[in-house]
Amino acid sequence: MYIPNPPSESATFVSVHSLAAAPIPHLPTPTSCETFYQNLLDMHNYSHSSLTTLVNYHFSNPRDTGLLRSTRSFNFLVSLALRQAAFGTAARLLDAMKAESVLPNLETWKLTVRWLVRTGRWDEAMRRVQRVMRRERWPEELGLRSGHQDGLPLPLWMEFFGSLKRGALRRWVKIPQRRGDGWKSANFRCVVLQTSTVSGPVQVSRYRSLMNMFPLVASPEYSQLPPRAVFFIAEAMIQLGNHVKALESTSLYFQTLPRRLSRRQQHAVLDIIHLHIRAVTEKSGLGRHFAQRRVISHLLSAHPGIRPSSKTLFLILASLRSCKRCGTLAMKCLKTFRTRWGPRTESSVVRRRIASLSIKEGRP
Repeated sequence: MYIPNPPSESATFVSVHSLAAAPIPHLPTPTSCETFYQNLLDMHNYSHSSLTTLVNYHFSNPRDTGLLRSTRSFNFLVSLALRQAAFGTAARLLDAMKAESVLPNLETWKLTVRWLVRTGRWDEAMRRVQRVMRRERWPEELGLRSGHQDGLPLPLWMEFFGSLKRGALRRWVKIPQRRGDGWKSANFRCVVLQTSTVSGPVQVSRYRSLMNMFPLVASPEYSQLPPRAVFFIAEAMIQLGNHVKALESTSLYFQTLPRRLSRRQQHAVLDIIHLHIRAVTEKSGLGRHFAQRRVISHLLSAHPGIRPSSKTLFLILASLRSCKRCGTLAMKCLKTFRTRWGPRTESSVVRRRIASLSIKEGRP
């Protein structure tokens, strides 16, 4: 598949054969950027058009006649290309956007960082963002609103927590073929390189760079993050040894959640709480046990709709294993949880853990 760079008015992103195989469905003639973008959405949502068809339609209208291509239409196609791991198409779309002098916005920068991170160029993505932020009018260059506070916007900062996409990097290797009495290298084959794991020191260095650019958690953007994203933020802070900051940022995030949480949100929020329980650094025994209970109380007090589960109780009971009266203390802890949060905190795995602790204490 060949894509000219930058694309001309008549240029397409695929060959003629691909166009014949994926014709553009009949659509109303666009008269503005909004109707043109709506046509793209309709092709994707209702006609189930392929990425190739969408890109060809996007560049079938000359730029200088209708000014139909816009930042939003480019962002939509780049996002779709990244979702399908079409990284070459995403790169050429970004190049075409720059060639046509279409101004980027925050969404464009997010997609650019996502493309670089998923293709293994994390450091280059960081250099690009830092280079822009050193300029005087960097908020305008990142497409931010005039009322934005200092610091990297949180949605853009979160993109750096992505990872190398499996299958993003390919390499062509020679395949030796045996002909007659000897071997001869004849064909080439595309080999998908496996996702490489980043070494520990490099990962820590990246996390430290991110924490130095950590946005203000009091910003409205922080409340719009999904719980999974907050989980990764807290995990990064904990890995860097900043447990207090991780606990404070999580508590502030819980305060921004809606009063009524769905079941899915409840599970995601409890995953964050369990992360903090496992991260308690006190030595095993009563000190660790009560430190974990303080963490739970602090986080639960931030939102009245969060309730601990049986897994929460199961995790904190493990710290009693080294205590002399482990079974008795475990039973008291169960009664406290059951009285305060109901019988849902008790389960078969909790009862088995209490039974094993009771046997260890000598009170079967």
